[in-house]
Amino acid sequence: MPDNSKKFHEFALQSILFKGRSDWYFCYLKTEKIAHVLVVLAQGSGAAGDDITEAARRAASLSGEIAHLAAGEVDAPIVLADIFALVGSVARTHPLLFLQRISRSLQFRKNKHQC
Repeated sequence: MPDNSKKFHEFALQSILFKGRSDWYFCYLKTEKIAHVLVVLAQGSGAAGDDITEAARRAASLSGEIAHLAAGEVDAPIVLADIFALVGSVARTHPLLFLQRISRSLQFRKNKHQC
């Protein structure tokens, strides 16, 4: 599998979309990872779910916007505005309460596997 992943990255970096713009490809990959993390967090977030689900939706659309930016279809200020909107959305998710819940969940899983 790692060979396929490496081949895909090489292909993407040589594509017309990202050729000579590895920085945009890096941004694209990072937005994909951020979206994945937020979706996973939203699945187990409980009361903070609405805010984190909204953040996950924003993050999921951001990778496509990065691709459109690389294609020249969208201006950078528009994508930058969406990035700031995502940051604001994440900031509203009651971080301390949310992190405590995630911590408890991870501790439970750890204890469960030790038994």
